[in-house]
Amino acid sequence: MRYADLDRLLKRRPFRPFKITVSTGEVFEVPHPEMLFLAPKFVAIMLPDMHGQSAQRPDFTWIDLLHIVHVLPLRRTNQPTLSNNGE
Repeated sequence: MRYADLDRLLKRRPFRPFKITVSTGEVFEVPHPEMLFLAPKFVAIMLPDMHGQSAQRPDFTWIDLLHIVHVLPLRRTNQPTLSNNGE
């Protein structure tokens, strides 16, 4: 993945959440632009605290840009939906 491509995604307004898939198959969600630090050759992604387990794993992960396989939009599960009658 190119630095410029990720930089464009982070600076897009309004920001649109996305997920990153890496060469190991792991997927990392970026729900907010402050959850990812972008450097010329790597990214640092903040990891969510899953059930208070932050002491068992780091708060972030480092990923070399060469290992990013693809980036996809993150679907929002809490978006309001319309009923059949439009309400």
